[in-house]
Amino acid sequence: MFEHIHDPLRTLRQISRYLTDNGVVVITTVDFDSIMARLLKTQWRLMTPPEHLWFWNRESMIRLFYKFNFSVRIENYWLYLPKSYVKQRFISQFKFKPPFLDVLPLDLVPIPSIDVMCCVATKSNLICA
Repeated sequence: MFEHIHDPLRTLRQISRYLTDNGVVVITTVDFDSIMARLLKTQWRLMTPPEHLWFWNRESMIRLFYKFNFSVRIENYWLYLPKSYVKQRFISQFKFKPPFLDVLPLDLVPIPSIDVMCCVATKSNLICA
């Protein structure tokens, strides 16, 4: 989500203004420093400018939230994507159909979010330097 925002500083400033102390904001964004991003470089599935305007990593997200008096916990999570989407992305990126799709019983494919991060930020009443 956060990689699509034209002015993330302004957006976070507004969120901070409306959120009370100890209020929580949860966002997901691409992890530009993930192993997938570093290995695949320009072929990385999330390297999609102009759709993605910003490319964050864990450190940059922590610094950004810290600027607005948030403490941040960053985690990975599981995505559940339709088989048709996984097949299309896999073929476009790796040039072959993933064989595991045929044996999965459901239409949704569990994928670990190794290149996407979830930021759980809690607003603090402490003033950050």
